[in-house]
Amino acid sequence: MKELELDTLLDIARRRPLATREQQRRELLLENDPEAREYWEEELALDHCLQTIPDASVSSNFTAQVLAQVPVESRVRSQHGLPFLPWRPRMVLAGLFLVVGLLSLRTYFLRDQAHIVDTAATLAEVSELPTLQLLDFESIQLLQPAAGDADIELLAALE
Repeated sequence: MKELELDTLLDIARRRPLATREQQRRELLLENDPEAREYWEEELALDHCLQTIPDASVSSNFTAQVLAQVPVESRVRSQHGLPFLPWRPRMVLAGLFLVVGLLSLRTYFLRDQAHIVDTAATLAEVSELPTLQLLDFESIQLLQPAAGDADIELLAALE
């Protein structure tokens, strides 16, 4: 807390002279802490040194001098160059990904169609085979009562 108050007073002292109440508060904070007093004096000395340094002079034609240092060819290219040239490698890469993606999609659909054709051919072959169980209605009727008896037995066991 004391450090925060001391920093606040130091900021005020940098901007303007401290008021009487602020000076009293500063003395109260600094009287028991030699490190804080040393810090205060060091900061004020540095601030005084910085105020004595003259401002750096900037020439009136600073921008012109900087632009004169830029190579002429880069200025010509930026003025007359095509704006999409830096994007060319990205466009080529995007086009390559698009072509690969479309070819992969086409291959997927062709394989899917081939699978459907193979399945339909297999079903056509199976449907042509006569099975005895499907043609013999008596065997189907014999199977149904057996399943019905098991259901009745199961129902009786659950009750």
